[in-house]
Amino acid sequence: MAAPTTKRKLRPGGLVFFALLSLGALYWTPYSFWRPAPETILAPAVKVQVAIVPSGDPEFVRTQEGVRLYFAGRVKYLFFSGAGYGGDSAENLAKYAQKAGVPRGQILVDSQAENTYQNMLAARRIAQKHAFHQAVVVTSGAHARRAFLVARALGVSEVLWVSPVVARGDSRLGFAREWLKALRYAYLGHLAWREALGG
Repeated sequence: MAAPTTKRKLRPGGLVFFALLSLGALYWTPYSFWRPAPETILAPAVKVQVAIVPSGDPEFVRTQEGVRLYFAGRVKYLFFSGAGYGGDSAENLAKYAQKAGVPRGQILVDSQAENTYQNMLAARRIAQKHAFHQAVVVTSGAHARRAFLVARALGVSEVLWVSPVVARGDSRLGFAREWLKALRYAYLGHLAWREALGG
């Protein structure tokens, strides 16, 4: 007669181990793959019509990059978008650019958007209104891939690039958060699942 079989139960220590392993994978993995594809990054000699600069820039590093591109003759207009939090609204980013010497006539502003999807919807409206066919999204490194993918999915412009800049949120945790936001966007239908999963 065969001996009765017993089900093996996972001990509490094993549960903790697998939980830590899962958290570790979430923390480390996006840092290695959730970056803009090299072919989407603005090449050194490329010139475009408008730089799209979303709010979420309390240190003005995105704005500084947009201003740099403008004075380098690589963009004709700066478009700032976002209601902002803690003083980094599109209006404040635009004021910063003006103080840096960018003429007010070369600055476009949307102060209503409250997230990346709305930023890019506003960018598409601006592009259609001004007949912009070439654009670059200027944002932080962790945010760059999601912002670019949303802009591309919405058809913001025929030619689209991204110009990532180093910002305080570009930590492993920052990349993990951005990846989770991308998965949420896929769930909402703003992105394809393949893109949200890094494909």
